[in-house]
Amino acid sequence: MRKLVLICGLLTASALGLQAAACTATMTLTALNGLGGAGCDFNGYNFNNFALGNYIDANFGGSGQYNFLSTPANTSNYLATFAAFNGAGVQVTFTGAVAQPDGPAWTVKTAGAGLDSSNFGFEIKYNIASGTNAIAANNRNVNGLKVLQATLGGVTYTGAPGADASAAFIKASTIGATTQLINDKLIATSGSQTKFINLVPNTTGTIAITDNLLLQISNTQNTTLTATSLANGFDPTPEPMTLSLMGIGLASMALVRRRLQKR
Repeated sequence: MRKLVLICGLLTASALGLQAAACTATMTLTALNGLGGAGCDFNGYNFNNFALGNYIDANFGGSGQYNFLSTPANTSNYLATFAAFNGAGVQVTFTGAVAQPDGPAWTVKTAGAGLDSSNFGFEIKYNIASGTNAIAANNRNVNGLKVLQATLGGVTYTGAPGADASAAFIKASTIGATTQLINDKLIATSGSQTKFINLVPNTTGTIAITDNLLLQISNTQNTTLTATSLANGFDPTPEPMTLSLMGIGLASMALVRRRLQKR
């Protein structure tokens, strides 16, 4: 009897050890890195294995240090904000933690001398899985997520029309052996950009996400380019266009079935 109680106690402790802590609404990438593979749970989903890399902080000509930071690899300079998305989904938004004197945290600028160029970029990787806290009433299954809504937010451009300046974002969603990509940019203009990925069917229990941002101004003087945020919203409900196409497909199948029955 004592052995049985001891074994049950060890199993319970082991199960509790697998449970992730709750994500706070806003966390630095440093804090998220420290959680490793256990990650943290938000709205019933688990975020884990955060990593920062492929950063660029370069300037040429007379542009000087007008980039994000002289040490963009400092993970404390990147913030992740978690929020519920369309009820049963979840969204993570990345922003810069340190504002610049002449713009948001992600800012590149050139001066008025020579062939000025300025570039800034980075890559953030992480995984999203089902929530590990089985006690949570809203525990979700990551395999039920159908759509990834990716947004590059708050791009502001100040400079000559048609200049070689762009804010580009590349997002990759990997499920098993399948990788789906978004690759888009705003060229010498202000605004935001939102794109969708209809996720492939998932039985793996995880989605691997890679976010890339690149701000670049090439051989252009007196130009400023900023970006405010990168956001990913994961939704268990297909987007309206997908639903309408599914409806058309089902209607077509019904029509074919009726015609076959009349023969």
